[in-house]
Amino acid sequence: MNAKGSVHAAGRARGVIALAVLAATMMPCPALAQREGAALRVTGPEVLVAAPDDSTALFGSLRYSRHTGTEMLLTYHTSRTSDVADEGYCRWSENNGETWSKPVPVYNRNTPGQETSVDLPSGRFARCWDYSAANPANAERIHIGTVRTLPEGANPNTPQTYWRQTGMAYALSLDDGRSFGPALPLVKQGPEYSPEHPFDGLHHGKNQVYGIYEPLFLEDGRFLVPLELSVLEADGKTIYNPLGWDFSQIVVLIGKRAGEACVWDSSQPLRADYDTQSTRGLCEPTLARLADGRVLMVMRGSNHKKPETPSYKWTSLSADGGKTWSPPAPWTYETGEPFFSPSSISQMVAHSSGRLFWIGNIAPDNAHAYSNGKRYPLVIGEVDRATGLLLRRSVTVVADRRPDQHADIQFSNFSCLEDRKTGEIVILVPHFYPSGRWYTGELCRYRVQVPGVGG
Repeated sequence: MNAKGSVHAAGRARGVIALAVLAATMMPCPALAQREGAALRVTGPEVLVAAPDDSTALFGSLRYSRHTGTEMLLTYHTSRTSDVADEGYCRWSENNGETWSKPVPVYNRNTPGQETSVDLPSGRFARCWDYSAANPANAERIHIGTVRTLPEGANPNTPQTYWRQTGMAYALSLDDGRSFGPALPLVKQGPEYSPEHPFDGLHHGKNQVYGIYEPLFLEDGRFLVPLELSVLEADGKTIYNPLGWDFSQIVVLIGKRAGEACVWDSSQPLRADYDTQSTRGLCEPTLARLADGRVLMVMRGSNHKKPETPSYKWTSLSADGGKTWSPPAPWTYETGEPFFSPSSISQMVAHSSGRLFWIGNIAPDNAHAYSNGKRYPLVIGEVDRATGLLLRRSVTVVADRRPDQHADIQFSNFSCLEDRKTGEIVILVPHFYPSGRWYTGELCRYRVQVPGVGG
């Protein structure tokens, strides 16, 4: 799925990247920083993939290849233009990320239709480049994708998320990602829905899905898939675009297995007000389940072109398994005090200890948080599973700008997972724009030790 990319794609998602200097790839930095605060202990950075030159940025995703075990996949891509993945690679580890294979090319944007499967020590892994979400309760996976065509006369370098969307489909794997069944149309049940209007808020050929994000699997067998899509004006034909940039809304798909396929439902679109809330709408949603069964959604906003508007993360709650959602509201600390955050992706991580964590950027003031702006520091904090609010005392810095780094360095577009052996939260972070040259940066790994877990 997208991360934004499928769940993955340069600039606004997770993704893949280029071959770098392998000798430097796995070497730790000269001095691993170690920070302690709010009971969380952070170590890093450790360079996993070094940039091949000073005009290429790297973005990537770290995940386990199978439902159980410690074999890992690192997919990453080169990027030289915003939101465009140029070349994609895959590496794997048989020992929980201690050592890695050499990179295997799995994607090139100039070679459509190429094979993206790889042969791992555990067997074939299909759709290595196309992200698929693993059901934590079994060995099933689901891949959701969009079908797009380049608009006539458009620049081929235009990110595919801005092409014309003509379809949406999903495919299932019942053997832990070794193979996938056929692509099936993704259409909500009901006579008013069709392949041209597959669910609320989407009309193929008129608007489109920008991003498909990490699903949340519920205990009753349903799974929630949050989407980001463009908004149509009241005439049903014109894209609502007050800034001349993208303005997004959120729809949550609700899927459930039925035989060899899935049946689908969806929420109504969730929107922010341009004048009073977010000038680019709502995007990059992340979901988590609270102690009482409610579902918490945290979303990115923006105050681009309106610096007087507070730049917040936005939140919404569902008490009926994702069907309906509360109006978007600024996300706050448990005290009710809001905090500022630049327009950047964030992610919640449900830990095996029963605790819930959030990773994202928190700014010292609204000026620092303006628009896409200064995406540092990157922090991790605990979410109160009773209220869905961020516990201020728990907020701990993961990565921050050093004096020798450029003022516009970014610590964003990361991926994360829980280490199956140690219980640590592992975060793969691009160090983007570290020296002031646009589209440069390497991929670094940080580890967060959760108190009372592991060593």
